Amino acid sequence: MRKTGIALILSLLVLNVTAQVRKAKIQFTKTVHDFGTIKEADGKVHYKFEFTNTGDVPLILTNVDASCGCTTPSWTKTPVLPGQKGFVDAEFDPAHYQKFNKSIKVYSNAEPQTVVLRIKGEVIPKEKSLDDIFAFELGSLKVKGKNIAFSSVSGKKTIAFEFYNPTNKDIKLKVDNLPNYISHQPDVLVLKAGKIGKMEFTATNTGATKGFHKDLINVFIDGKKYTNALKIIASIK
Repeated sequence: MRKTGIALILSLLVLNVTAQVRKAKIQFTKTVHDFGTIKEADGKVHYKFEFTNTGDVPLILTNVDASCGCTTPSWTKTPVLPGQKGFVDAEFDPAHYQKFNKSIKVYSNAEPQTVVLRIKGEVIPKEKSLDDIFAFELGSLKVKGKNIAFSSVSGKKTIAFEFYNPTNKDIKLKVDNLPNYISHQPDVLVLKAGKIGKMEFTATNTGATKGFHKDLINVFIDGKKYTNALKIIASIK
């Protein structure tokens, strides 16, 4: 009876060791892909990383996680049998990037349980149009931003604020409701069709209390009033 018990324990140990040895193993053809130089204007690029299950039980990818939203992974969702191949496809959006080096973590039931893939390269930015540069609408005009920011003013400081006229006709522009520490010229800005025009705003440290100022001004475009359309920001010293 005692010998039977020992034999049973040994059999269980052998089965346990065998079960531990039997596992999936993941082996990628390569773990780093260099796209080299790509053009932002050409849009998204992708690379398919291939792997083989070199183990002896089915391999399952439990999750694939990219390091940023610019990279979108897709992968083999079904179990990969021993000796069979699977993939992780990395799609990269080059918008707003120049050099990039992004990682993709692959989680599975295999050995090793986590594999880090990497894509890298350099992006040639696309040439920006005037509509890209002047991204904010102001009536029929467009501007780069709606803040006229002087930062620190300890004497006199002038900012040339640009307006873009994307229409096919000339437009007249005026401003009012300026604070007493701000002057501007010209009084009326004529913006030619399809052109950029500048209005200069000058801040002085006289006529205003010291400290941080935020003032909203009105803009008139061909006589139509846009209330509080622009904001003047200044720190008077």
